[in-house]
Amino acid sequence: MLNEFYNSLKIMEWNINGRAGYGNYSIPEFVADEIVSQDADIVILTEFVIKCNWDYFRGVLEKKYKLFSSPYISEQNGVLIALKNDNEDFDINSAIISSELNAIQTEKPNFLQVTVKYNKKPLTIIGTRICVGDRSDEDLAGRKKQRQVIYDHLESLNNECRVICMGDFNATPRFIWEEKLNCGDFKLDCPSYNTDNDTYKRINKEYCSWSYVHEDGKGADKGKASIDHIIVKGLTVADSKYIWDFVNENNGYGSLREGDYKSHLVGYPDHAILSATIAFND
Repeated sequence: MLNEFYNSLKIMEWNINGRAGYGNYSIPEFVADEIVSQDADIVILTEFVIKCNWDYFRGVLEKKYKLFSSPYISEQNGVLIALKNDNEDFDINSAIISSELNAIQTEKPNFLQVTVKYNKKPLTIIGTRICVGDRSDEDLAGRKKQRQVIYDHLESLNNECRVICMGDFNATPRFIWEEKLNCGDFKLDCPSYNTDNDTYKRINKEYCSWSYVHEDGKGADKGKASIDHIIVKGLTVADSKYIWDFVNENNGYGSLREGDYKSHLVGYPDHAILSATIAFND
């Protein structure tokens, strides 16, 4: 297990369903409490919006984390990256923050990048989410273009030794591999698949591991999809898993369970927490 090694970190990514601040959106209090309970060294939140209940959310997390967020833009989703304060291997003061992608395309995903020194060597951390529309052919083509922007940006980072990119890619690993993840030494990881020599192989044929449930619920997979992923360079990923324990009555989900559609609950996370451990190859 990687968490037995000294030079390893626990990471997590979570799409918290901010929906660009739609309606009377307010960050549920349990979201901050759940993040703290996961005790990850690196936290990435997508569909993050600074709206109502921000003071509570920030107050809880800042006791444990240094927070970095993409610029607030009205009616748009953002990304938040948090680094654990008490991890002395992080040189927080060295952090360089960027919300600009190294790409020329006009269709771009939500994006935030923080480069920080870890054990005196740079570590680039990226959070991203592919923006979606009405699931039309035009929308699907637009999503593919956004993913290509991410791939191109990663290729531009090939001179950097240690990179981690986590987020909601709004595509299964099959689509990512069939598109273009030929970014030097970058590798894809998610709980439902593993990869071997630039090919993908399904492990869980009946989707016993997924990060989102579509509304239609059709097909053998009942609408379940693995769309939250990890891409790394210079790192080894282990123990990756999707966590759905937060879906319970106490947190406001009523009788819903992890296999049910949840996106009609405005402001309540509708994706699983993606959790993993990373170890450094150098």
